[in-house]
Amino acid sequence: MTIPAGAPHRKYRAIFFDAGNTLFAVHPSVGAWYADVAQRHGLECDPQALEDYFRAEWEQRAVRYLAPADEHEWWRGLVRAVMDRAGGIRRFDPFFEDLYDLFASERVWRLFPETREVLAACRGRGAVVGIVSNWDSRLERICAGLGLTPQVDFILASAVVGVAKPDPGIFRLALQRAGVAADEALHIGDSLQDDVMGARAAGLDALWLTREGGSDGPPEVRQAASLRSVLNLC
Repeated sequence: MTIPAGAPHRKYRAIFFDAGNTLFAVHPSVGAWYADVAQRHGLECDPQALEDYFRAEWEQRAVRYLAPADEHEWWRGLVRAVMDRAGGIRRFDPFFEDLYDLFASERVWRLFPETREVLAACRGRGAVVGIVSNWDSRLERICAGLGLTPQVDFILASAVVGVAKPDPGIFRLALQRAGVAADEALHIGDSLQDDVMGARAAGLDALWLTREGGSDGPPEVRQAASLRSVLNLC
């Protein structure tokens, strides 16, 4: 069960982390990168407008699982819709391919300041460390580019393993990879539904990362404003 706020800490044999907005995030913004690539393809765009268009399309199309064979075309459809809102772009395909490749590189992403410290400390204390994320098949390339791959024991991307949070199946796969029982593992992430409720459904403890400050949620769900809170639990 999830650790209630104020409950005594206990040690875990495995710590699993979400990826986006937990270990790293887009910097400076999705809209800024879309505008940068658009400019290189001859179109001036307002980064904030592109950010708003992206968020609107993402919310309309949000999916938790994309098979590798489908992800490229899914992203093509989303990006085309974003750019159509911005007035369209000539020679869309070259623009899209440049953007798609860019978001697989470390240039777009920035680690949170405490990420490396926390991962190193967890492994240094003997915990198995894994990344469990709803992501397409580019996640491993991103993690390698950010230098995260040597700091974790495994990476599970939903598109690669065929199951996505909050389905308990992806957490069961993580437990198998870690070689631990559910009550020996903790998962931390920024989504109440996907990370906290999904992990709890699989029998793990969960820590809800609320970087912007406390959020309304079930009283029994433990919250943390920084990954450093994990250091008390491993």
